Amino acid sequence: MTLDEHVLSSHHRMLRETARSFVSQECPPSVVREAEASTLGYVPALWERMAAMGWLGLPFPEQYGGAGPDFLGMALVLEALGYGAVPSPLFSSVILGGLQLYEAGSEEQRSAILPALIQGRQHLALALYEASGRLGSEEVHTRAEPASGGFTLHGAKMFVLDAHLADLLIVVASTRQDTAPQQGVTLLLVPARDGTVTLHPLLTTAGDRQFEVVFEDTRVPFNSLVGVLHQGWPSLEAVLQKATALKCAEMLGGAQAVLDMAVAYAKRRVQFGRPIGSFQAVQHHLVDVYREVELGRMLTYEAIRLIDQGLPSGRHVAMAKAKMSHVFPFATQIAHQVHGGVAYHTDYPLEIYYRRALASQAFLGGASELLEAVARDLPSFTPYHPHHLDEP
Repeated sequence: MTLDEHVLSSHHRMLRETARSFVSQECPPSVVREAEASTLGYVPALWERMAAMGWLGLPFPEQYGGAGPDFLGMALVLEALGYGAVPSPLFSSVILGGLQLYEAGSEEQRSAILPALIQGRQHLALALYEASGRLGSEEVHTRAEPASGGFTLHGAKMFVLDAHLADLLIVVASTRQDTAPQQGVTLLLVPARDGTVTLHPLLTTAGDRQFEVVFEDTRVPFNSLVGVLHQGWPSLEAVLQKATALKCAEMLGGAQAVLDMAVAYAKRRVQFGRPIGSFQAVQHHLVDVYREVELGRMLTYEAIRLIDQGLPSGRHVAMAKAKMSHVFPFATQIAHQVHGGVAYHTDYPLEIYYRRALASQAFLGGASELLEAVARDLPSFTPYHPHHLDEP
């Protein structure tokens, strides 16, 4: 199923079909496996084609070479890429890095970096997480200390996505320890190939490229500041909200892919003289997945709609990610049960989605913490007091 046709403009319908066609023709599972096994972790020729089609510019305005901001268009592309489990630096470089630079960077920084980023010639990476693996200003321990004409960085960042490709890192650092954590976080642009910056590759479930990035007396000038000194956390939260909604779209594509695989297999696998999809128990499993995928779709695209319209979207984004953190792994689990033993072969594509589902479950927030955030955001209710009935 797709979005209702009346929701999408002719432009968005064409974009969706182009993205689907690109994935089906250019990114079969064999290409995905080759990319995962390569040093870079993606296929440069496909990345160049994605840039040429204008996809990297969808979140950015035309003045930087973009085609937006168009978050619905970006979500449709990411859903298609998620359907094919396509490995690329789009999320790390464009969504996390590029949106952060656009949100908080100076006009000089935007003009110098975004055009090359949109053309696919430059890569950014956001160095956010630390050893705890949790999101929060109180988790930022990498320090940026004042130095002559700039800052000196000390510390280590964990799980930095595609750091090996980055020309520049946007580093989330602590610049004040005498105040509340959210009032002492600063964002800095750091050359990724500086001699004082060391990358250590991490073994990941999804097969993507994540790194520990260590800074040892790394010097950066004052004009490397992205946004306002000590006030980086609010802009970071705004970007992570948009990135989380777009991640949901990518996860939705993966969940739809495994549902389609399971349905197709149930139709062609014959047991006891009939397709296994004719058995009610199998049908119930598949309908359960279908229901959950459609709920995830509704929540995801409602969050995207609010973002596109500049409306408050935090609660809706949290609900969408909490739902998709359940839906994607659940869909792969049921698909494995429908397929039986064949699904566990590494030459069968289902295992790719299983690994992606597990990895994306906690990325940018897991279900439990997001549901807690939704609960905190709910409007308060007036408690019921029976004695009110006695009042005149």
